[in-house]
Amino acid sequence: RLGYVPGFKKMKKSEFHRFRLNACLYTGVAVVALGASVLPEDLVGPLSARVRGLFVAHTTTGNPLVDSVAEHQATSPAMYQI
Repeated sequence: RLGYVPGFKKMKKSEFHRFRLNACLYTGVAVVALGASVLPEDLVGPLSARVRGLFVAHTTTGNPLVDSVAEHQATSPAMYQI
């Protein structure tokens, strides 16, 4: 017969749901534990300027081109001095 495995009993629906829940739970715990042990703390740094810019309110004019330029800050005069 196709799909027959010796010694394997067919699970009831409730047994299968409990098995699937336990499998997901243990897999999640293992992933979190592995991630916490492998990743050094200094590897995850502060948010970049691009990511921070997503959360800062910007001036909106209705013109997408002007709005995209308005998201950037003006260059400080110190940047032009040699």
